[in-house]
Amino acid sequence: MLGDKIKEYRSIKGLTQKQLAVKINKSPTLITKIETNNANPSLQTLECIARALEVPLINLLEDQSA
Repeated sequence: MLGDKIKEYRSIKGLTQKQLAVKINKSPTLITKIETNNANPSLQTLECIARALEVPLINLLEDQSA
């Protein structure tokens, strides 16, 4: 799921949820909600996350099970 991918890429980059939140100017609570699949981020927020994690947006969106 989306949140799991974001968490995985964030961990690879060695960032905490708080550090990612600061990079994208969002609250750490939102990052937690996204990573636990309890929030649906806007496309703009996803673009910011992808940029901060230095991964193409499609990597966050593509379905690994297909």
